[in-house]
Amino acid sequence: VKSSPKIDDIFDSLITFIDQSPLIGHQINFDAAFIEYLYRIKHNDFSNWSNELQRFKYLCNIRLDTLFLSRIFLPFLQRFKLSTVAAYFGIDLENAHRAIDDARATGHIFLQLIERTFACNTQILRNIIRLIYKNSARAKNYFQPIVDYKINNNMEESSSNLPEDLTYIQKYFNIIGDEKHSQKLSDKEVPLKLIDEEKIISIISYNGELEKTIEHFEEREQQIQMAKQVTTALNRSEFLVVEAATGTGKSMAYLLPAIEWSVHNRQNRERVIISTNTKNLQEQLFFKDIPTVFRIASKKFNGVLLKGKSNYICLDKWRLTLIDMDRRLSSQERIRILPLILWVEQTQTGDIAENTGFQLNQNWGLWSKLIAENNYCPSRTCKFYNECFLMKARNNAKKADVVIINHSLLFSDLVAENSIIGNYHNLIFDEAHNIEKTAAEYLGTRFNWWTFRNIYHKLYEEDPKKTGTLVQLEYRLSQSKLPDYLEEGVHNRISRIKTECNHFKLIANQFFSELSQSLRHKYKKENQNSNQLSDSTNESLKIRYQKNFQYFKQLLDLIDEIKSCLINTKKRLADLLDIYNQIKENTFQFQDQIGRELISIETDLVTLYESFDFCIRADMDNYVYWLELPSRKHVSDVIFNAVPLNIAELLKNGVVANLNEKIDFDTAAIVAE
Repeated sequence: VKSSPKIDDIFDSLITFIDQSPLIGHQINFDAAFIEYLYRIKHNDFSNWSNELQRFKYLCNIRLDTLFLSRIFLPFLQRFKLSTVAAYFGIDLENAHRAIDDARATGHIFLQLIERTFACNTQILRNIIRLIYKNSARAKNYFQPIVDYKINNNMEESSSNLPEDLTYIQKYFNIIGDEKHSQKLSDKEVPLKLIDEEKIISIISYNGELEKTIEHFEEREQQIQMAKQVTTALNRSEFLVVEAATGTGKSMAYLLPAIEWSVHNRQNRERVIISTNTKNLQEQLFFKDIPTVFRIASKKFNGVLLKGKSNYICLDKWRLTLIDMDRRLSSQERIRILPLILWVEQTQTGDIAENTGFQLNQNWGLWSKLIAENNYCPSRTCKFYNECFLMKARNNAKKADVVIINHSLLFSDLVAENSIIGNYHNLIFDEAHNIEKTAAEYLGTRFNWWTFRNIYHKLYEEDPKKTGTLVQLEYRLSQSKLPDYLEEGVHNRISRIKTECNHFKLIANQFFSELSQSLRHKYKKENQNSNQLSDSTNESLKIRYQKNFQYFKQLLDLIDEIKSCLINTKKRLADLLDIYNQIKENTFQFQDQIGRELISIETDLVTLYESFDFCIRADMDNYVYWLELPSRKHVSDVIFNAVPLNIAELLKNGVVANLNEKIDFDTAAIVAE
């Protein structure tokens, strides 16, 4: 840019060139802010500059963001960089990050996104307009004109008219094989069939089926030895621990014999559960390795990818949220939920991992409003039961030959009252060295400020607008007719809970803020040399504590206040539920769902009280307690942790004993590390 003119010299001609034209860009506000900034310099006016909502005072052109639209209309795309979106549409962007090339690519992307918008079902577009408000610039200048044009020209098309998206959808379909390849329980027990070691070895040796399928195949002696040991362990119903170095090819070494065993012994429901350390590894195994085995397997099998319930959207809550978005979503949440609109119509799994556009890590609080909790889900009585993504995944997993899960799901399932994995005889741990760490998370206790915030936010929130289950209940009551004594009783109880919620929020914020400040003041000097508390690192400082921790003593009044808030909110919620149950069924819309939400929140309050009290007392000798202090100075989200000291014994009594209780014959459990 050495030969380019300075912006001050051409600013006036640039503004003349732009005139009143709409500005289109990939994350357009970032680029437009530079022009607005130059305007501000020119007028020496930086009022409200730090407020993003009021930043654009002089640059009043319509701004249309292709990144914003891409997240909505390309929900299965794994990245949303300009180059990635361009590549998806087949748009050449050879010279990325060069101004003219980027601008040209952005223009072509915008034209493609207009076509996507026109192809969408009109009701989906109406839902988008409702979410972003019909008077917003995006609605008036983009979505509403398209809806009007479609209606005036009878262009009622649906998202199903986008067949190329099916490629992305199928990549994330959570079943391999079909119903005829699934496990069927025999009326009588039949002898187990041993698997042929030589057959397994031939597949992974030179001139075998794997060489014909995988490019640059190499025969690996360690892989062959591991496959032999896995085969022997299965045939003899033995436990096996394997330490396999990087490059061994351990996935194929255990997948081939495990699937062969499961298929040969379907009549005895000898399905295999494979547990990985992370969701990413789980998906890599399912989408890369399992399909390879499926292509070369002599007998086809049925495989299922299964995750915990918090990964699947609840259609009942989704419908409820869209209908009552004014009372369930804040203004920011209405924008952040948009990437789910088209995805819900297209997904076959309901697994949020498919939808990168939603940015789950940044929107966990919002996502928690859309998943089925234990005390909320009505199971078979739900009107969406036959379409329920979670139930489909669970039912498919119970019939599958091989089920891919992760350690988190396995251990959460062990401590849950109702197992979602079901009975299993064969368990494979991949990356077993992470078992202890994951088990500790589920066998111990962990909470932070967000745990408190999510509870009172779901129940009742005033700032920045009134949202929550209580607001929804009040609205529904206003649309119905109750006997005077019930109406007065319900409203009185709602009013008391609101007061308690506001106090709960205030005390929780004060406690975490003061605890964070005290810890930061104490440990800042001790750790300033190691930079553990500087803004330059993302690592939190771990502080171990024991009974009578001095920083809890300093906050005893607040601690007692928090306990009182939890107890009182729970009591007042129980009072509301008592009178709520006196209301005649079907008196108002969503009566059943609101009741289940209140019960779920009541259970969360009890769980949080027990966890908070347990960690504050810290009086169990067989537990270790510690706090995690965030590295960023102005963050007060201190995390409480309490984990049993003897995880090994709990694993033995949980995993191993649990396996043996579920079967009448020896268990074959394989651990690959």
